[in-house]
Amino acid sequence: MKTNIRTLLDTYQVRKTYNQKTEFKNWLDDRADEMGYSLVNDEHGMCRNLIFGDIEDADLILTAHYDTQPNFYIPIVMFFSNLPMFLISQLITAIPILILLLLGNRWLVSGQDLWLKIINLTVIVGYCYQIMYGIPNKHTANDNTSGVATLLSIMEDLPLELRGKVAFVFFDLEETGLEGSSKFKKRYGQYIVDTPLINFDCVGNGDTFIFVEKQQFRESKHSELLQTATQGLNKPVIHGNATKYIYMSDQLHFKNSVGVVVAKRAPVLGYYLDRIHTRLDTVFQNENVEALTLVMINYIKML
Repeated sequence: MKTNIRTLLDTYQVRKTYNQKTEFKNWLDDRADEMGYSLVNDEHGMCRNLIFGDIEDADLILTAHYDTQPNFYIPIVMFFSNLPMFLISQLITAIPILILLLLGNRWLVSGQDLWLKIINLTVIVGYCYQIMYGIPNKHTANDNTSGVATLLSIMEDLPLELRGKVAFVFFDLEETGLEGSSKFKKRYGQYIVDTPLINFDCVGNGDTFIFVEKQQFRESKHSELLQTATQGLNKPVIHGNATKYIYMSDQLHFKNSVGVVVAKRAPVLGYYLDRIHTRLDTVFQNENVEALTLVMINYIKML
């Protein structure tokens, strides 16, 4: 495991508050400077995207979100092989909130004392607040420290003569609704209409590499080049259509894009992620990061 990735896992897994993100940003800036990259701060108020490379001249943009989420406390599973399974998994994720709302409605209209009703309402509102803005999750190995580690690894290993082809973007505020990538698109969208963008999110715990390609990417030469670059990976590979594989991450804002995820598979139910957004997110398969680094460098060589 690379020294930078080891430090990232040991010291900078929590990147939720403004101060935590600042500490990470300063560390990342120092490491990137040692590698020969210069940081461009893409600031939008409290939102800070971190850019390395020339967005306007790049042949390829590689991205990952660096912000991390609150602790959900209750484990969630996200299926994404098709729209019905995606919707079912979203419903399952919402079950704790639905239960609280149903019980809360029963308690609030019952004959309880006022102070008990206040306590019940506080519990309901408190949990809803927690999963959006509350106590940070301390374990983010897969979501999305693995994506950050992948960008770092590519930056470190990319030969000097290829670096002008690539821009790296660490998006902020993905966890609150893809805000960072949305603001990035508003500022730079006119310059990157035809530039392929590949986003890494949750690549640290799974058995299958899945490249979810949007239509513009699938119909271009880049899809064939990427498929060539992924030959020889040590795990099964799927190049899937974004209209089938419903993978929610920052690549959704960009037409010429790919979302990369490493997932597990369940019979009948399809591909899924688990353990994320809780203290169980501790699995980090470094071999996935190393494999994706080789894939992307080979892909960049073909551009």
